[in-house]
Amino acid sequence: ILTSASILAISLAGTAHAQSNQSTVNQTGDRQTATVTQSGNADESLIDQSNADNTATVNQDGSLGGDSTITQSGIDNDASVTQSDD
Repeated sequence: ILTSASILAISLAGTAHAQSNQSTVNQTGDRQTATVTQSGNADESLIDQSNADNTATVNQDGSLGGDSTITQSGIDNDASVTQSDD
């Protein structure tokens, strides 16, 4: 069990090169926080958090990628997903 987990997953990709972005964050326990920022190609993200002060933020951008799933369970949930594409 992660008792005081804070994960920052950042995946940045160049604009002219083909990139394959992916992010997976699984947390359980107290005070979770997850932040994912991806730019580039075929973005994907999964954030799965459980019982405590959850916060998740995902920003994805560009080149016809996308897909994001945030599942939070428990106390003080907060979630935000921003996706834009070309």
